[in-house]
Amino acid sequence: MNVGLMLEGTYPYVMGGVSGWVHGMIQAMPDITFTIVAIVADPKAAARRKYPPLPNVERVIDIPLYGVPLCRDGRRLSIRDWERLIGFHEGGDSNEAAELVEMGALGPIDLHEALHGTDSFDALCEMYRRQAGDGVPFLDYFWSWRSIHIPLFRAMAAELPRCDVYHALCTGYAGFMAALARRRTGRAFLLTEHGVYSSERRDELWEQIFKEGRGAVLWDLQARRLINGWWDRVFCALSKLAYAHADRITSIATCGRRLQVQEGADPDKIEVVWAGIDLDRIRAMRRDRAGPHAPFTVALVGRIVPVKDVKNFLHMGAVLAKHRPDVRLLIVGPVDHDDGYVRECRRLACALGVQDHVQYTGEVDIAGVFGEIDVIVLSSLREVVPRVLMEGNGCGIPVVATDVGACREMLEGRSPEDRALGPSGVVVPLGSPGELARAVLALASDPDRWRALSRAGIERVERFYDEREGWRRYRRIYEELAARDAGVRRERVNV
Repeated sequence: MNVGLMLEGTYPYVMGGVSGWVHGMIQAMPDITFTIVAIVADPKAAARRKYPPLPNVERVIDIPLYGVPLCRDGRRLSIRDWERLIGFHEGGDSNEAAELVEMGALGPIDLHEALHGTDSFDALCEMYRRQAGDGVPFLDYFWSWRSIHIPLFRAMAAELPRCDVYHALCTGYAGFMAALARRRTGRAFLLTEHGVYSSERRDELWEQIFKEGRGAVLWDLQARRLINGWWDRVFCALSKLAYAHADRITSIATCGRRLQVQEGADPDKIEVVWAGIDLDRIRAMRRDRAGPHAPFTVALVGRIVPVKDVKNFLHMGAVLAKHRPDVRLLIVGPVDHDDGYVRECRRLACALGVQDHVQYTGEVDIAGVFGEIDVIVLSSLREVVPRVLMEGNGCGIPVVATDVGACREMLEGRSPEDRALGPSGVVVPLGSPGELARAVLALASDPDRWRALSRAGIERVERFYDEREGWRRYRRIYEELAARDAGVRRERVNV
């Protein structure tokens, strides 16, 4: 069996998160071959590979958005195609989205003509007249139009591989590619979301407006709202397209399933397959601990980006330092994802007077630092199933987390049997550094409670978060989808 993995901005060029999950799944199924189709920014992506090649990956097909010539070999889009495209933007429901798949179903398109031809410019002008009018400068609209359509047209122009099953790890443009591949080949499409693409993109868009709003004139903000509203509709439409065309949908948590249904997915298609971790690796990292030690070490494990709310962690650290002068604030993760935000965090640490308490490790193997950590703090504004909660609890480290995604279920239990183990951490409201600090200080001053949370965390991860169970369920889904398609093909031959 060959599985085509449709990926966008992740494996094998970005570490952690979805990429780590993909790498683990491929390793866990050595008898299944995988073809990776990766949407990347430019053709230099191969030089930035973060994961070693695996023997059961047949090939990696990069689809660069920029930096490569626009092919002219495919078919030219017809007037009917351009009408479909305008309908997609004006309607945005699953019917209009299905028309977009039909555009690409006939095979690769002439990409140069789609972006630079007369018909393309006429369609752009018609959409500008209908959508924007005088509310947005034409050049702003033009560049937004190109940014939205380049990935769509690149997918339509691509020669997608023939696989037994297509598996997209998000909706968006990767989900669109999987829907195209399903339509061209008739093979099944499985959709898995670790986060909910449309919801996450929407949050990012409005965060951008908030940032740009400081010092911006009202007219600029009105234009930005209109453009961002357009992007939001596109992302929602692409999600509905993927949900409609997917044969099966999985989510890694019940909270993700609820969001998928809110965004338009058919609940009858969705199966929750909880994420897990490599227990053998975690057991090797685990150390016998009697309780917190000195210096008292509190860690945030993750990228230094706004969604992780590192500033909230630093404000918490300032409160901790007043009560525990020996506190060490460890920030474990890459520092190169948002240079501006990293600078803001460093300045804030100085302004709060905690710069001597803070240590930035950069991107390191957590096995080398987890033995030093007394409490893990997750201060994020948005998560689904944060892997660090499983890893921390599996190593016997209590966690204090904001009430986002599945954090409460993960730390307090998601079933009666799970809840009977007792809590393995503390959940606090969003954006509350004082609450974070109080929870951490309570653990620092109560070794008995620290040990109780530590024991519950180890037991919880051992019983409910073994990634091998997830891999078995995905193997079963692959086999069921491939067998169903094989049966359909046999029936057609017999007829």
